[in-house]
Amino acid sequence: MTSTFSEKGCTSKLFLEFGNVYVDGAKSDLSAFGTDLTNWRKLKYRVINKTVELFIDDKKIHQLKYDRNMGKIIGISYHFYGCGAVKSARLFDKKDKLVYEDRFQ
Repeated sequence: MTSTFSEKGCTSKLFLEFGNVYVDGAKSDLSAFGTDLTNWRKLKYRVINKTVELFIDDKKIHQLKYDRNMGKIIGISYHFYGCGAVKSARLFDKKDKLVYEDRFQ
């Protein structure tokens, strides 16, 4: 599962990848992923029945379906071009029970 974000106006270089689905910002409208990231933003991914919904600050910006089961989560990584930081991360199971939390200090 991969999603990218950028400043407004640079979204044609972005992409999404979930299971067997790849969305190229040069061919699809990913303008909602162009956002001001100079202040803390809440990013949320909700996956139910192979449907992914992506949110920024509780506003849904994208939804897609995939077919291939991705299996269990085995790791999380964050990549930045330039400066960046992650304040916290939380994962919930399908019953909305918190199964992982980290507040980076």
